Amino acid sequence: SRGADEASPDHQYRRGDHIPVMDGRYVFKSATTTMTEVTNEILIRNDLTIADLKLVLMHQANRRINEFVQKSLAIPDEKMWHNIERYGNTTAATIPLLWDECARAGVELDYKPFLLGPIFTELLGIKDSPFNVEPIRGRYMWRDLERLCEKHRLPWRRPTVFPRNSLLAARVACCAGTAISTLTRAIFGANFADDRDIADPAVLREIIDSSGADGRRLVDLAQTPEVKAQLRANTAEAQRLGIFGAPDFVADGELFFGQDRLEDAIAWAQRSERFKRGFPPPTVL
Repeated sequence: SRGADEASPDHQYRRGDHIPVMDGRYVFKSATTTMTEVTNEILIRNDLTIADLKLVLMHQANRRINEFVQKSLAIPDEKMWHNIERYGNTTAATIPLLWDECARAGVELDYKPFLLGPIFTELLGIKDSPFNVEPIRGRYMWRDLERLCEKHRLPWRRPTVFPRNSLLAARVACCAGTAISTLTRAIFGANFADDRDIADPAVLREIIDSSGADGRRLVDLAQTPEVKAQLRANTAEAQRLGIFGAPDFVADGELFFGQDRLEDAIAWAQRSERFKRGFPPPTVL
């Protein structure tokens, strides 16, 4: 019969029924909404916030979905781990693979806010950014920032004032405790995406409040002698380590300069840990 013929495997094959079809727009919206809601429910149920989490591991089905959820929940980059670009979607194995990679990495990040101004004055004899003093270098830097932000899908707006006075913001970072990564990201976003005056205590208080911390308390604490001394000590340590710009990473005594050296710094730290445990360093072919 016709019905039986249409139900036959050959007819289904000719009709293309064997080809899976997905409504990408619906899946993206459903996944990002559900993942965000469920994560918030779990946090509330356990009386936790994102700031309390050391690491967030998501099922590696689609990086765009995970990054959208990360942005919705304001999860700092250093708390996220991705490996889909290396393995693809390994279905039920994605979380165990992530756990294994994290355990193998075993690298902790210790933030040390410091001031670049004194270092530029000491090394270059200037009281301004090198990007202002050297216009050719400055033009390249601004264009490179635009490319990097586009590459990593980060919001960007060139500040109308550069450099802004970041003294108070650096002191806030010194006394931020475990919230330092979240607050640093928020302050950088305010300066380099929203073009806000981060030197203004009122602006800083609002930024801190919107990040889930107590703006008034931290801004007041940032102006105490103890915190001021801590920032001076961090700057002196940076000078002792030979730091000449930012960002910098120090891994087991080795200095790595620039955001494109982060992975090298992590690899160096991992290698050093292997040495301490008596294992040989990894071979690179």
